[in-house]
Amino acid sequence: MSKSAKGIIAIIIILLVICILVYPALSDEVSDNEGSKEYEVTFINGNAEYFRINIDPAHPTIGNNMPSAPSSENGMIFVGWNTKTDGSGNNVTSDTQINKDITVFAVWTIEEENDRTGFTSTSSQSYKIDDKTVEIVLGDLYPIPKVEEVTVIVYDPETGKQCRGSLGGSEYTLSFDNVRVSFQDTDNDGLMDSNEKLTFEADNGLTAGIWNIELDYENYKNGNNQFHFHIFENGEESYPENVRVNFLDVGQADSALIFTSDNKTILIDAGVPLNKKTEYAPKLIEQLKNYHVEKIDAMILTHPDYDHIAGAEAVLDEYDVLSVYMCKKTAKSATYTNLLSAIDQEGCEKHIGDFSAGDYLNLSTTENFRVLSVDSKTKNDTNSASIVIRMSCESHSFLFTGDAPDNVEMEMLQSYSDELDTDILKVGHHGSKSSSSSDFLQAVTPSISVISCGKDNSYGHPHEEALERLNTYSEEVVRIDISGAYSYTSSGKIID
Repeated sequence: MSKSAKGIIAIIIILLVICILVYPALSDEVSDNEGSKEYEVTFINGNAEYFRINIDPAHPTIGNNMPSAPSSENGMIFVGWNTKTDGSGNNVTSDTQINKDITVFAVWTIEEENDRTGFTSTSSQSYKIDDKTVEIVLGDLYPIPKVEEVTVIVYDPETGKQCRGSLGGSEYTLSFDNVRVSFQDTDNDGLMDSNEKLTFEADNGLTAGIWNIELDYENYKNGNNQFHFHIFENGEESYPENVRVNFLDVGQADSALIFTSDNKTILIDAGVPLNKKTEYAPKLIEQLKNYHVEKIDAMILTHPDYDHIAGAEAVLDEYDVLSVYMCKKTAKSATYTNLLSAIDQEGCEKHIGDFSAGDYLNLSTTENFRVLSVDSKTKNDTNSASIVIRMSCESHSFLFTGDAPDNVEMEMLQSYSDELDTDILKVGHHGSKSSSSSDFLQAVTPSISVISCGKDNSYGHPHEEALERLNTYSEEVVRIDISGAYSYTSSGKIID
């Protein structure tokens, strides 16, 4: 065999060894065990031509350009991918479709520049020093803002309300009540660069709950401008994710029962079919007992229609209800009037229209509940007043829409287009054609759409037009009138 042939074989063997060593690093998990590291593969460039693997504590962001050679700027390993399909030959259109069966044609490795190990995602890029101090490591912002131009928005978990302020002065600090926020400009360039830190401190301890933070500035386009961290009750350091959502069978009505990872019980709507309270209210209570409900930490009644509130009085009679959330919109029915009296008699915490779209409800220290709409002014009807809530878990997300019609859906598209993408959708208005518009569903892209309606109901729900749209944009459509009560569990991760 000639020397040149031997040389070629040797090169091939070396390349094979490199591929064997590098390929295991292409993983969806993050680990740092005895020096062997696996890094998360992140979608880049919007067209599936490139990936990059980040070994920096800041979360990678979608970028418009890919270096032709490795850059030492962010401590990256860059991986080129030679097709626009996944390992099964399917076209890739988003990061959620990327799998591990990818073809690597070029790998460059550069030296890691920081001493932090592992990877920190957008949803948890915080370092909890203790219950009084938390540091957040910033990701990439585009364009990179001047510190003095940024408005820091903090949602106080105690009230759910926004606190806004700018980092003024040479030390870049601001205060919200008893909480101090400071920014560490490590390179003294006056910019909020990737890997620089925001620190939150409270002398008496940060309030238990989920702290949500946004950075807002003019011409902001993309990047990691939303952050959150958890402060748990009773000194807990972490919880295993274990969220159970049960869509109850209440006929032509709505009710969903949620158990959070930190053992809170939340009921969204407590409806029974029109004029069937005597028959269905006991069925609602029976289902709650079958799920071993002991108390209700929060009851959210999305709007005052009979088929969303008529079982609530029976719930208040049967259980200790710690808090109730309702929209401002009222009804002139005896059912609504009697409900208000029952809430007063319960003596629970009462929130009637004292929250707005964009607020977070402090219902759990493990799962996030954000109001995307309430008391919409687009139309003056009870359905448009519906409370719409997105629950974010570690593994999945849920969107509860009440009876929100398409005019409210369009309003949410304008205000919260980046937050509508959801795994499980509680379909609006029992599958009516007036809800579940194509534009809305295209933004939500639900894996599962759940329709709460009664068998052979007089409204004809779900309407064929809505079903056609739901089947187009959902992987699965579940009908309570056919399947009965439906449950979904989100579990598997650690919340810390």
